Amino acid sequence: MPKTILITGCSSGIGKKTAEAFLALGWNVVATMRNTQESDLEGKNLLVLPLDVTDSRSVEQAVVAATEKFGKIDVLVNNAGFGLFGPFEYEKEDDIRRQFETNVFGLMAVTWQVLPVFQTAGGGMIVNVSSILGQMGVPFYSVYASSKWAVEGFSEAIAYELAPMNIQVKLIEPGPVRTQFYAQKGFQEQRDLGVYQAYFERVRGDAHKRESSGASPEDVAQVIVRAVQGSKDKMRYPAGSTATLLLFLRKVTPIDLFRKIMKASVR
Repeated sequence: MPKTILITGCSSGIGKKTAEAFLALGWNVVATMRNTQESDLEGKNLLVLPLDVTDSRSVEQAVVAATEKFGKIDVLVNNAGFGLFGPFEYEKEDDIRRQFETNVFGLMAVTWQVLPVFQTAGGGMIVNVSSILGQMGVPFYSVYASSKWAVEGFSEAIAYELAPMNIQVKLIEPGPVRTQFYAQKGFQEQRDLGVYQAYFERVRGDAHKRESSGASPEDVAQVIVRAVQGSKDKMRYPAGSTATLLLFLRKVTPIDLFRKIMKASVR
């Protein structure tokens, strides 16, 4: 029987391309998103479901519907998320809480619901889409990066807990990706940032350039495919040439030297 994968955040970008990649491999694909009317995915083994990761009832209903349709879930891809961008001093408390509700607590909520399904089946795999900013910080991404550091720590910890149950945990760590990430509110908002303004404008311009030359959503989807099909012992998968280089430098370079390199590159 075909394997079944449940993916969050499939209306566009990485989630959509991941769904298409697994459909092409003949998998049963449960593509979830907040508004199913946004989906143009097609496939005979496809189930499109509404799922808001910040709504526990929505999460539960989607997991139940997926298992009723396909009988099991073999792989969960926690992809849904968004990013705040700007000086921490100017971020709003509600926006910070929403960042963590989506990127961290939402990811945990979906994982909670799927774990019993895996345990009943005797195993499974969780793939959490993180970021290179889950292992390093850069200016004006403080809230987004801290949410991804949380995802990295959570993933590494539960990987040990779940290994005896034959449940694997993988982390996907993209660098810049050619999506609509920089079209979001935090990047479009025009406001006086006081002493941060000039520095912010330089970093924002650099971010746009990096996105335009970054990995494609299709590239990241193929990394997810490799992670799902790869070794049990490999946990972290950089996605894109920038991610591969920076995470390698982070690993092999003394931290004080790495910080000097990063500081010189972003000032």
